[in-house]
Amino acid sequence: MHELPAAERPRERCRRLGPTALSAVELVALVLGGGSGRGSTLALAQDVLRRFGSLQRLARRGPAALESIEGVGPARATALAAAFELGRRASRNETSTLRTVDDPDQALELLGPLLEGLEQEAVVVLGLGARNQALHVTTVALGRINAAGVQPREIFREAIAAGATALIMAHNHPSGDPEPSEDDVRLTHRLQRCGETLGIELIDHLVVGSNDYVSLRARRLI
Repeated sequence: MHELPAAERPRERCRRLGPTALSAVELVALVLGGGSGRGSTLALAQDVLRRFGSLQRLARRGPAALESIEGVGPARATALAAAFELGRRASRNETSTLRTVDDPDQALELLGPLLEGLEQEAVVVLGLGARNQALHVTTVALGRINAAGVQPREIFREAIAAGATALIMAHNHPSGDPEPSEDDVRLTHRLQRCGETLGIELIDHLVVGSNDYVSLRARRLI
């Protein structure tokens, strides 16, 4: 970016005009930081956006996918993923975590946005207080989801820290079909046992598809 006049560089334009004046390429370049051996940061930002086709598709990819782009690397990949997650969190209703959750539909209202548009499986968790008030919503796993790959400590860590007495978990099926698999049921039973030991009840596990979801509790699978 040093080949640009000082006043036209993204950082200076952002300071002078605010971030809304910058293009998507310029914003990505600011997050990426200094240039790479392949050229300027603006050129790298253009490569990144071209690779995924749109800013929206880029925002849905995890650090591993971003890191696969030459010139990005682990530090830049995690910075991009963190920037998109900050944006998602800032756009959520701040009062949503004060709601009481009494049924799967209400749980999905809080958990669904974390899974929307993802092209890989993810596990998200909603921690609840003694009166079923929502305490926290967080993503705990990203990638291939099965009974062996999801660690109970990741599921329960935030719940313990928030003082939750119960939790509801959800994960998506990128295929669009919300029908629970045998692995989904086995994972649920494993986490139920862990929750009993910790004193944190696993109330439900939602499997989310393209246009519908399945509650394992409603199916009497837990």
